[in-house]
Amino acid sequence: MKLLLIGGSGQLSGRLAQMALEQGHEVWTVTRGVRPLPEGVHSLIADREDADALRAALASAGTRWDALLDCVCRTPHHAQVNLTAVSPYVQRMVIVSTDSVYSPHHKNVPQDEHADVYMSDGGYGHNKRLMEQVFEAADASIDWTIFRPGHILGPGFWLGCYPEQSRQPDLLEQIRTGKPMRLVGGGQFLIHPIFVDDMAQAMLDCIDKPAASREIFCIGGPDAVPNRRYYELIGQITGCPVTFETIPLEGYLEAHPECSGHLCHRCYTLDKMKNAGIPLPQTTLEEALRRHIRWLDSRKTIYLAGGCYWGVEKYMANIPGVLETEVGFANGNTENPTYQQVRYENTGHAETVRVVYDATRLPLEKLLRLFFRIIDPVSVDQQGEDVGHQYRTGVYHQDDDDAQVIRQELVKLEAQVGQPLAVEACPLEHFYPAEEYHQKYLDKNPGGYCHVPWSAIHGVKNVRLDDV
Repeated sequence: MKLLLIGGSGQLSGRLAQMALEQGHEVWTVTRGVRPLPEGVHSLIADREDADALRAALASAGTRWDALLDCVCRTPHHAQVNLTAVSPYVQRMVIVSTDSVYSPHHKNVPQDEHADVYMSDGGYGHNKRLMEQVFEAADASIDWTIFRPGHILGPGFWLGCYPEQSRQPDLLEQIRTGKPMRLVGGGQFLIHPIFVDDMAQAMLDCIDKPAASREIFCIGGPDAVPNRRYYELIGQITGCPVTFETIPLEGYLEAHPECSGHLCHRCYTLDKMKNAGIPLPQTTLEEALRRHIRWLDSRKTIYLAGGCYWGVEKYMANIPGVLETEVGFANGNTENPTYQQVRYENTGHAETVRVVYDATRLPLEKLLRLFFRIIDPVSVDQQGEDVGHQYRTGVYHQDDDDAQVIRQELVKLEAQVGQPLAVEACPLEHFYPAEEYHQKYLDKNPGGYCHVPWSAIHGVKNVRLDDV
């Protein structure tokens, strides 16, 4: 099939694009062109908020698609854009909504697709329900399917499903170091999680099912368990038994109304999905958590100094396998410096980019080789037009196992250039994030200063890692 994705580099959409490619489908994505995409997709650049720009991008492709797969349709405006700009080019639309559309005070256990009362507070769930209603009111000739997942877990997502331990980057580390899990009401409410691959597969599976046309489906995995069990399973998988602290439920919702969608049972019947002929998700919660934890453990971090961090960050963020980037200041002699202090005072810091990468896809040695392509490794305290000790080059590690890889790659680099290197290589002593206006600077300021060649920044998106 020919498939069109809104997004393609996000948590669910990125995995959906990969799975569709693996299954032999042709995949196009519509993005703003900021983040790298899976190898093999056809990229269309447009902002989905702008109907005219989106329509023009689709027309430029010169084709029609069997289905639109939209994981980020959040508002009624998004739905209207899909109907007016996208529907002429696709045969069916598959849309991801949320179980947050239900009013938590009027839910059944298990809950089916029908409800007498939906959210109406102007928040996330309310907007999703308004989005659904746009499709329900659309002309009968427009073919769509909507899914309402609850908690999605797996690679691409942070662990954690329940207040006050929900979607936390360091949750795994908290459990491994014995920190108690603080759960409202002890985590008594039911949750019905779904593994990210199962969610993506259901979206693909429904496309050729006539009974899925113009229907909304609840969706979840094979297990519905108390939220507390989710954390207990993480403890069992990691070999680190979990302890709990109970936060009283009484009064919590009044103080935290944004948590209303979590402080209730989130358990759903999948009978409608089964009757429509869509295969039900099969990945157990335990297996999903095992795969999720393996992915989290594959995430590694290195700190790279290569002159002005604006261009270095943009380049590194475009490398396939890089998951996160953040600019800041490393290995100086002052605490929490500002940009102005680093620039004009003798702080000893280097402008540095924190790079989080998937080591199973992008080994450290390949990441370093790509980094070395954009620096002058023999220049002392200068890169491009930027001069000063803060513009020195460096590779700073936290994992002792990385030190040998770094040394080996620097030896190879020195042999290639035939001169002593000026690249600093040592453990990271400290890293202080720069001010927010410096983060993703060239995304915010497309015409901003950059000493890294734009040809390198754009070209690295399509690099073949096997050739590095």
